[in-house]
Amino acid sequence: MALGYLRFPTVHGDDVAFVSEDDLWVVPLAGGVASRLTAGRGRITTPRWSPDGGSIAYAGADEGDQDIWLLDREGGEPRRLTHLGDITEVLAWEPDGSAVWVSSNARQPFRGLRGLYRVPLDGSGPVLVPRGNVRGLAVR
Repeated sequence: MALGYLRFPTVHGDDVAFVSEDDLWVVPLAGGVASRLTAGRGRITTPRWSPDGGSIAYAGADEGDQDIWLLDREGGEPRRLTHLGDITEVLAWEPDGSAVWVSSNARQPFRGLRGLYRVPLDGSGPVLVPRGNVRGLAVR
């Protein structure tokens, strides 16, 4: 991989995942050769490792609007978790890995407002958590 603009780093154990060239990459934290995990046409943002490091949730726009996808650590076909559309981003994982917390401006009266959603991995769909605007919510 050529030197480039590296964005949205997320660390788990000895690995760091990041976005470059609108794709998801992973590299040892100590340095080395990065491996490309995705090769899509759309923009990718806000990757977050699962608590066990076995997968990465990220916001991707391969099919139009930005929604949440889940990718196995080793790569392969990502699984779409949401169909909220517009601007949706990953905030954090449930500590047990059962769900992802995301923000989205879906169903909001103004584009700048973001709702908080809990997205279970069992496929049951996102659940809006009534907390008001969560844009700029700090997560660890």
